[in-house]
Amino acid sequence: MSLPPPGWNAPPPPARPAAAGWEVAVSVCLLVLALLGCGLTGATGLFLFAFTDVCPPDRCSPDHAFYALAAAVLVAGLLLVCGTVVTVVRMRRGRTAWPIAVAVAAGCLALCAAGLTGEAVALGF
Repeated sequence: MSLPPPGWNAPPPPARPAAAGWEVAVSVCLLVLALLGCGLTGATGLFLFAFTDVCPPDRCSPDHAFYALAAAVLVAGLLLVCGTVVTVVRMRRGRTAWPIAVAVAAGCLALCAAGLTGEAVALGF
């Protein structure tokens, strides 16, 4: 391999394609919606605990209710953080990122619904 002649400038590296504006807006809105959903799930679970007056011991387990909600919100939070990182990295590289944001929002919604359902079942509702 020979070296280029002196004074020869190499061509600049190709520019990264910018993410489309609608894609950034959709991705950010979905991730914010997932974050708000996780927070609302935690608050709803707390109020469900606080206002449970009667808890018959034969069908009610506060420990199981707490673990169901805590596990669901923890896994949803991890999914949200990892999904946000992947979405941002894909947008920075000029790749399609909105399907990742849709999957993260749907996964967080499913996990939060499962956690609230598990808590309600464990409390005997």
